[in-house]
Amino acid sequence: MKNGILLLLILGLSNLIAIQGLNRNRFPGSGCYTNFEANIGWFPEDNKIAQREFRNPEACTAWCDQHSDCRAAVISPSYWAYRECFLVSTSDVTRRSSWSAAI
Repeated sequence: MKNGILLLLILGLSNLIAIQGLNRNRFPGSGCYTNFEANIGWFPEDNKIAQREFRNPEACTAWCDQHSDCRAAVISPSYWAYRECFLVSTSDVTRRSSWSAAI
C-alpha cells in the first residue's frame, strides 16, 4: 500500500512538472510571462499576430493569453503619441530601444 501511494505521488509530481514545462505554449489563460523588460521589443514583421491601442501592461498580456499562438506581448515606446500593444508569435524578441516586452 505504501509503495502504491508513493508511486501515485511521484506520478503526480511528474505530471505537474510536465504541465509547467508547457507554459511557453501560451494556452489561453495561462498567464505565463516574464515581467515586462525594458529595451526589448524587436521581432520579425511576419511574426506579428495583431496590434491594437495600448491600455496597460496587464491588458496586453491578457490579450496575448486569448491567442494560443502568442509567445510575447510587446509594447511600443511611451513617447509615441499612439502607443500600441503587439502580439507576437515568437519568443525570439530582441533589443529595441525604448520598447518593452513580456515573453
